Amino acid sequence: MNIKIAQADLSKNSEVSKMLLAIFTAEADPEEFLTLVTCVEAGKQIYSFIAHAEGGAVGILVGNTNKNDGIVDIIAVVADYRQQGVGAKLLAAFEEAMRNQGISRIKVGESRCSYIWPGVDTQYVSALVMFQREGFTRNGVIYNLKCNAKTNLALSNPQGILIQEIELPNLPEATAFAREKFSETWARELEIAVKKDDAKAFMAISEGKVVGFSAHSVYRKSYFGPLATDSEFRGKGIGDSLLWASLDSMNQQGTSVAEINWISEESLPFYVKTCGAKISGTFITLEKVLKV
Repeated sequence: MNIKIAQADLSKNSEVSKMLLAIFTAEADPEEFLTLVTCVEAGKQIYSFIAHAEGGAVGILVGNTNKNDGIVDIIAVVADYRQQGVGAKLLAAFEEAMRNQGISRIKVGESRCSYIWPGVDTQYVSALVMFQREGFTRNGVIYNLKCNAKTNLALSNPQGILIQEIELPNLPEATAFAREKFSETWARELEIAVKKDDAKAFMAISEGKVVGFSAHSVYRKSYFGPLATDSEFRGKGIGDSLLWASLDSMNQQGTSVAEINWISEESLPFYVKTCGAKISGTFITLEKVLKV
């Protein structure tokens, strides 16, 4: 089979939009889906490779650089062309690009921008086999969860804590806390939630200071997150209240089931206990050290 791999600008490639939709879903809006796939944080460079056969685009790899690592954000091949070496050729092209940039390690599923691909879905055994055959080793497990957005609970604040919606006037205070205590990514997501019509964000206040936050519908209407509490204030029920506030807001907006993505094994018990979450997907993260 004659497969050619070429680097591409996805924003100008409608053929790729159609291919992605054929692989994943026929229901999503092509432009919205492509935006999610190509999401990249400020200061990082995005790499896109397309596999072409005689019939057109049949595979895609999108990756970026994160400090000293190359990150595979997503890799997908049209069903009729799977298990024919297309994925391996896409990986080889990305690996070569990383070597040229002096990158010595590639990770799969550790770039959180848009939360579209946590890792390799355990349902796709052939994909796991391909990565292992190409020299990748397992690095961890990530879960996607779902829970009922109707809490059936009387919302209340923990003692000494005020839970309130983040709005434009207090957004700088919330984003400064997120940036200092957690990450620039979460600070940016709070800003998106506040400025987006169908999204909301909440914060926990103790003695006039922000000590936690939550948000929903940042990238898609059904998504919950991020959620975080200052380490000094954990164990007081703040995370529970922030989660319930967001779920209640989602329910009022017509979302009956919340999707909670990219959850670690350490965080899993919290969501099971607090909202009765159930696992909707299990993903393996992987990595490979390159021979530069």
